[in-house]
Parts: sequence; C-alpha cells; structure tokens
Amino acid sequence: MGNNGAEQCGVVYANMRKIAVCKPKICLICGQEYQPASGRQKYCHKCGTEVRRRYKWSGLAQYLIDNKDLLQQRERERNQKPERKEYLRAWRIDHKEQNRESMNASGRKWVKNHPEKARLKNEKRRARILNGVIDGDALTLEQWNDTIEYFDHRCAYCGRQLEKLTIDHIVPLSRGGAHTKENVVPACRSCNSSKHNSSLLVYLLRRD
Repeated sequence: MGNNGAEQCGVVYANMRKIAVCKPKICLICGQEYQPASGRQKYCHKCGTEVRRRYKWSGLAQYLIDNKDLLQQRERERNQKPERKEYLRAWRIDHKEQNRESMNASGRKWVKNHPEKARLKNEKRRARILNGVIDGDALTLEQWNDTIEYFDHRCAYCGRQLEKLTIDHIVPLSRGGAHTKENVVPACRSCNSSKHNSSLLVYLLRRD
C-alpha cells in the first residue's frame, strides 16, 4: 500500500530541498479534489483537521474516564500547595465581584428548584462551621429521604404526617451534635421551633 502512495508522487528540488509533488486526489469525506502533501494523505486539509480533532478528543475523553480517581487525587494535592490556595482564593473573590448579579440570580433559581438539597447544603455548612464536620460523614439527600420514609413522612415528636418536614438534630449542632444520619429526625416546623437548641430529654420533659 505504501508503494501505491509513492507512485502517485514525483520528486522535485527547490532551494536544495527535496519536495514531493503528488497528483490531485479526491477527499474520502467531502468528495472534493485537493492537492495532497504526500501519497498517504486521504483527506483534504479541512476534513483532515476535523478527523484529527475528533480522534484527539475521543482519546482524551476515554483517558479522563479511565483515570478519573487518579486525576482527582492529583488535583487535590495540587490545590493543597500554598501558592495554589492563594491563587484560587484571589480568583474566587475576583470572579464573585465581576459576576455577582448573575451568580445571585443563578443561586436563587437553584434554591427554588432544589429546596431539599438547598436545606441540606445550609445545614452541612452550619455543621462545618460549628463542629468541623467532615464532608464524607455529612448527611446526604439519599439518607435524609430514607429517614423520612422510615418515619412514614411523620414528625418524630408530634406524629403528624406532613408533606414538608424539617431536619431536626437530636443533639443540636450548637451543643456539639453532628450533621449525620444518626443524629437527625424529621420534625414539623412547630416542633422544631419549640425544641430549638434543647437536648432531647429536656424537650420531652418540657412537653409533658
């Protein structure tokens, strides 16, 4: 096959350099005639560029999928470097200042469309501030939904069955409680407000 390509090209010399001069070909993709640079060229310049781009990105996508964990670990290690932390902090501040209105609008839209996730996110942030909760241990949306199912969509304190229930921490975050599945129960707004930051025993005795 290599000889066939070579037979379609001649050789000329220009400025003491050997240059291949090939016969015009028909592009295998677009069907247009083009002047190849070598006998092995199958596509015109435009189609060849697109073929190489697709091949490159398909290979890159597969590499990212196959090495996802490794690449994430490398990124975490890179972001722990002091100079990288300082750069990211400055970038976030600058980006927030330049895009404040659009970010606020986008945030409000997300909260409106994902109220449960927004509530969990706020609780997780509050727990992190108060008690330094590790993200991997924090309550997830799936765990919260399982808890609601376990209580049959009822308030853990008054037993009322409601569509919307709030997260109540058995041991309040302000008293060192964790934002984990073991420390949360569903509660109606009234019971949650009434319990406030009291311990479970104190709240139950006060109710009685």
